[in-house]
Amino acid sequence: MRNSLNSILAQYKGDFSYWLDNVRLTSRELLNIKERYKRLRFNRNKQYLFIIDYLTNVKFSSAKNALNTIIIGVDKSGDDPLKKEVAIDMLAALKEGESILVGMRKWFNRDLLEIFAAGEQSNQLTQVLELYIKQERTMKEYAGKLLKKMVVPAYIFTVAIVAAFYLVSTDFLGFESFAKVDVWPEPSQRMYHTSTFLVGWFELITLVLTVAIVGAKRLLKSNTSSLRLTLDRAFPFKLYKVLTSVKVFQLMAILKITGRSNADVVATVQRNSNPYVRYFFNLMQRNVERGLQNFGEVIDVGLFPPRLVSRVYGAYEQADESVVAEALIQISDTAEKEAEQSLGRVQILLPLCSWLVAGGLVYTILYGLGILIINSSSLAGS
Repeated sequence: MRNSLNSILAQYKGDFSYWLDNVRLTSRELLNIKERYKRLRFNRNKQYLFIIDYLTNVKFSSAKNALNTIIIGVDKSGDDPLKKEVAIDMLAALKEGESILVGMRKWFNRDLLEIFAAGEQSNQLTQVLELYIKQERTMKEYAGKLLKKMVVPAYIFTVAIVAAFYLVSTDFLGFESFAKVDVWPEPSQRMYHTSTFLVGWFELITLVLTVAIVGAKRLLKSNTSSLRLTLDRAFPFKLYKVLTSVKVFQLMAILKITGRSNADVVATVQRNSNPYVRYFFNLMQRNVERGLQNFGEVIDVGLFPPRLVSRVYGAYEQADESVVAEALIQISDTAEKEAEQSLGRVQILLPLCSWLVAGGLVYTILYGLGILIINSSSLAGS
């Protein structure tokens, strides 16, 4: 009996081992998914806020004490537990005698890691982080100003969509059964057809817009064809180029003030960039290989606003390196002003188009409904 049981188990031993291995592999994958989800939640804004907290504490104590302060603060205040996990990983790296960057790699974007590394290597970490925070705050404020102009049109557009759904769900307040649409006043017929179109095709319109936005984001970051140089003159390509170029320049300025060479700065940003930005940095790499020394000559490849490049040329005419570094910081601090000037009409046309679409839609629905209500008595016999 025992022998027969052993022989049966032997037959399924391999299957059981295979199943167990699969369970282990699946468990590891699930854990990886969990970790990836945590990293996804620790987005750039949370990274920025963490750097602010870390800098606030590290100014007056060691890195270990600064991280312990963050951990204690989270425990006592009930702040985001992710912040505690990040601090624990960074602290673990320090306790093992490694660079704090080892504990940061899992959580932070590559450009932030490069900034942190440059600050550590040059013993200017506090100054570098202060500059990064200042630049990031300025860019957030600038982007916020652009988005703020779009908030009201977005609300109006939402109200129009809700109104269209409500009207369709109530048979246009009963008017559809009260009188044939064909005899409604013309503005009311436009209101009817617009509302039924929006409601009937809402899912498809949403899907098309989602695909278009995702596709546009990929195109903006990856397309480097000859046609792209022409497209960069129009929205949304111009907007993306200007905002990206300013952000890239700010990273380059931080790296330069830590004493990095032109070649090192270009190589660092190049390996941390998307294909679109990398295209311009390949051109910069060629300028470095040609032996160009002036940083303005190196970066003059069509990525940055002309006025910004002109100011860099001027800064590098100075003989004193400290003066050059200070000039770069000032140019970097006001880079969003260069972006504002470069965008020009885009800043006016974008909100204007949003208002026209949202306002036109609301006007069509509300005006058509108002005319329908006013003429309700004349439609009674229709």
